[in-house]
Amino acid sequence: MSRFGTVPSMRDFMAATRDRILVYDGGMGATLEQFSLTSEDYGGLAGKCHEALVLHRPDV
Repeated sequence: MSRFGTVPSMRDFMAATRDRILVYDGGMGATLEQFSLTSEDYGGLAGKCHEALVLHRPDV
């Protein structure tokens, strides 16, 4: 939601990317928790290093 209380459309968002640099901060970790990922998905690393998914599960 914007500071004016409206939800911007995807068209508005894409138009803004053509005009300026945007910093988009969302709950990606919470989104990834919805998948049934195993330690193998994380490359066998202990814990959940979400960045490792780029190499080991780029489809997620």
